[in-house]
Amino acid sequence: MGTNENKTPWGDVWAGEEQVLRHESESEADYRNRLERRLFTHKFFHVFYPMLKKYIPAEKKQKILEVGTGSGSYGLKLAMEFPESHITMTDVAPEAVAYASAAGAALGIRNIEVRQGDAISLPFADTSFDTVLSDAAIQYIPQYKKAVSEMVRVLRPGGRIIVSAVNQWNIPHTFHKWRLGPRYMHGWEKSFTHKELTELLEKNNVKVIGREGCYAAYGVYRLGYKHPPFKLIGRILNRVSKWIDAFTGGAFNRAFGFQILAAGDKMGEPW
Repeated sequence: MGTNENKTPWGDVWAGEEQVLRHESESEADYRNRLERRLFTHKFFHVFYPMLKKYIPAEKKQKILEVGTGSGSYGLKLAMEFPESHITMTDVAPEAVAYASAAGAALGIRNIEVRQGDAISLPFADTSFDTVLSDAAIQYIPQYKKAVSEMVRVLRPGGRIIVSAVNQWNIPHTFHKWRLGPRYMHGWEKSFTHKELTELLEKNNVKVIGREGCYAAYGVYRLGYKHPPFKLIGRILNRVSKWIDAFTGGAFNRAFGFQILAAGDKMGEPW
C-alpha cells in the first residue's frame, strides 16, 4: 500500500497478476466482463466510488495521482471516466503495481501510468499534479503525516486533494481490531477521526471543502466472510443507516461510517 515500513500482508493480497489474465476458453467479451466484475462490483466500491468522484474536479484534462492504488480499481475507473486526463497510480508493493498494470492493459486503458512509489517519498517533482487522491492507504503508514505532506507537495496550488481512512467511530470495526490485537489480519492499522483528517490537511496548507463518511454497517457485514450470520445483520443495519441518513442529511454515516473522507484545495494562486 503506502510505504516499505508497513509490514502487512498486502504484497500477498495482490500477488499473482494471473488473476486478471484471460483464460484460454474465454471470449473477449466474457473476459472483459469478468475483469470489470472483479474490479468494480465489490459492495464497498459501489458505495465509496460515487462519494470519491463527487470531489474530483470536472476538468476534462488533468493530471491525477493516486497514492496506494492496491488493485487499481479507483484509478482505473477514473481513467475510464476521464479519458482525456492522465492518471498516475502508485503503490509501494510491486505485486500491486503488477496487478493494476495487468488489469489496465487487459481493459485497454491507455491514459494511465502505474509505477512503484513510497508514499513518504513520492518520486515526483513539486506541483506535478492537479488532483491527488489516496483511498484507505494512510491508515497503514506509521509516518502518515509525512505521507500527507508529500501528497500536498506534489499537488499544484489550487489543486484538489482527497484522503480517506477507516473511522475510529465505526465501533464494530474499532472493537474488532482491539479484540484481535496483533492477530488482526492487516497488521498495523490506524483509525482516524474527522478532526484528525481535517487537521492533517489544514496543517499542510489545504483548505478543507468537504467531509464524508459511508457504509456504517460494513464493519459488521465484513465479519460475515468468516461468520455468515453477520452478513445478514450487516444488510439489515445498512438499510437502517440509510433510513436514518434520509432524515438527517447523511449525518449518521458521516459520523459513524466505516470509512471517512476529507477533501480540500491547496492554498495558493492556481495556475
